Amino acid sequence: MINQVKNMNNSHEYPSALLAIFCNLEDNDQKNFLPWLKEEMFQARIDIGFKSCATFELIEGYGQQNLTMYEVLNLAELYDTPYQALRTNRSERDQYFHSIFQDRERYILNILGPSIGKIITGFHDYIFIERFNIHEHEISDYHSWLASYKSNNHQQYNFCTYRTFTTIEGPHNNFCITEFQEEDSLKYHRIDNAHPMYDNIKSSSYKRVL
Repeated sequence: MINQVKNMNNSHEYPSALLAIFCNLEDNDQKNFLPWLKEEMFQARIDIGFKSCATFELIEGYGQQNLTMYEVLNLAELYDTPYQALRTNRSERDQYFHSIFQDRERYILNILGPSIGKIITGFHDYIFIERFNIHEHEISDYHSWLASYKSNNHQQYNFCTYRTFTTIEGPHNNFCITEFQEEDSLKYHRIDNAHPMYDNIKSSSYKRVL
C-alpha cells in the first residue's frame, strides 16, 4: 500500500503534518464506511494536494474501532481555503457520516523530527498508536530519552518507521506512530494505559483496511 500511495504523489517533499480522526460506528453504518471514504473523502483530498490517505481498524488496545489519517506537506494546508471548503460544502452522504460518528476524536498534528526510518509518503499495513500528555516537569527528559531509545532499538523492535507529533488540535498533547509491515512485529509493543512519565495515555494497535 505504501507504493500505491507514493505513486499518487508527484512531489518528493516529505509530509510534516497529519490529520487523524478516531471514531466508532453502529454495525449498519460500519459496512458503508469504507465505500464512503474511498468514493468521496480520499479522492477529494488527494485532488487538493493531500499526500496520502489511509484508514485502519482496531486490533487491540485503548482506542476507537476506526482510525483515518491524512498526510499533508505542511500544517498550513489543513487551515487553507481548499480543505476548509471541503469541510463547509459537504454532500448529503458526507453530512450523514459526520453526524453519526460515536466517540469521535480529531487531531491536527505537526511532526517533531527527525523521524526514524521514514523515507516515503504513505502508511504501512500495521501501526501502533500512543496518545498521551507528558508531565510538565518531564518534557525535557522525555525528548532526550526518545531520541536515543528509538534509534538504538530500531532493529530490535523491527519497525519500519517511527514518528512523533505535537498536537495543534486534539485531546492529547503528544501523538506517536510506529509502523510495521507484519502484524507479528506488533508483539514488541505492549498495550498499556499507565506510564510514570505520562498522563491520560491511550495505546492501541491497528490494521490498515484502505
